[in-house]
Amino acid sequence: MLALLGLLGTIVAAVPAGAQTGVQPADASPLGEFTPLTPFRILDTRDGTGRGGITGPVGGGASIPVQVTGRGGVPGSGVQAVVLNATVTNPSASSYLTIWPAGAGRPSISNLNTVSGQTVANLVTVQVDAATGQVTVFNNQGTVDVIFDVVGFYASSTGPLGSRFHAVTPTRLLDTRDTASPIGSEATRTLALNGAGPVPASGVTAVALNVTITEPTQPSYLAVFPNDGDVPLASNLNYVPGLTVPNLVVVRVPTSGPQTGVIGFFNRLGTTHVVVDVVGYFDDDRSTEAGRFYAVTPTRIADTRVSSSFPAPGKVPGGASYRIGNSDPSASIMGALVFNVTVTEPTTPSYLTVHPDGEPRPLASNLNFVAGQTVPNLVMVKAGAVNARVNFYNFLGATHVVVDWFGVFTNASAPAPAGAAASASGEAAIRPDVWEPEPAR
Repeated sequence: MLALLGLLGTIVAAVPAGAQTGVQPADASPLGEFTPLTPFRILDTRDGTGRGGITGPVGGGASIPVQVTGRGGVPGSGVQAVVLNATVTNPSASSYLTIWPAGAGRPSISNLNTVSGQTVANLVTVQVDAATGQVTVFNNQGTVDVIFDVVGFYASSTGPLGSRFHAVTPTRLLDTRDTASPIGSEATRTLALNGAGPVPASGVTAVALNVTITEPTQPSYLAVFPNDGDVPLASNLNYVPGLTVPNLVVVRVPTSGPQTGVIGFFNRLGTTHVVVDVVGYFDDDRSTEAGRFYAVTPTRIADTRVSSSFPAPGKVPGGASYRIGNSDPSASIMGALVFNVTVTEPTTPSYLTVHPDGEPRPLASNLNFVAGQTVPNLVMVKAGAVNARVNFYNFLGATHVVVDWFGVFTNASAPAPAGAAASASGEAAIRPDVWEPEPAR
């Protein structure tokens, strides 16, 4: 078990005895605060974007560095981690992609999984190397083109002030099936977010949404974007007819003008239904220490195919939940967690819902899959009130589940950072170390 290490250990030690740890002034440290951006393409191996004009796919067993800071609205310094939509296309073999901070050893995790000829997208939240501002991308087998669209970044202690994250129980905001009104070809559907479900009526700077497309009629892509500008050269989901495809989306929300609070969903070709579940929002509330993000070196914490740091249960059966938790009481500072979740070897079409333990399972899904498919998705999920437990529910059949950990958001009980002493370059925090069946209630 990893308890309080590096970053949060430094933070706790840096708080003077008797100091107030729950409330900070508006000019407090920007560490872990988020700045959303209009999506911007910083890498495309097909045309040399982000590689100095060098074109060509990433080979099997090969890695390439990608410069993140200083590009697409990301500042040249003061950046702890970046949020980007990663897309693989034109793969020549079944493979996976690993993305991690440059300068570190390659971790035993994956961000995207693909088969020959498939185009797959997944949101990635990952540390950048403090010295170079780069991340590294590794392709396991064959060759594949890689595309990165940056959508925001988390500040280090020397970065700009930004917004804080507030996780909510997943709540459905849009389902075009309810009105039998799929999004048409070259069409945009808008969604007003302010005051929708658990989203506040004002002050929201960005939202985290799980977006699922279903019943598409043609190969196409969906772009989710702030509706105060044109449709960007970027995509969030890619799909072919008949598939149901989810992806987590973090999108800037306009805060002024006639499009305040409005985002758009653009479908390129054919028609498709779109389902939108909100999992959290960002705002500028600094009245407590809630909502700071601390990135970790990507770490595999559960894999039901093998026994790793704790016994693996085998496949998660249909109608059952397993939960991840933490045996250390320090988990009480965790407001939300960021995981890359992958299902593999499912026996039947199904879906996986990830939600806070101790709360009713919501009408929402994080991953949708068919028999034999391997599907990843980034998950930002509210931590349960007891030991930060999070439930993983499988609807039908049985499936293996792989969970890779990328970071943690604080809650109001967290101590305040203490300037440079709380640099996010160190290893963070509290590693979840419990994987167990959810007890019957």
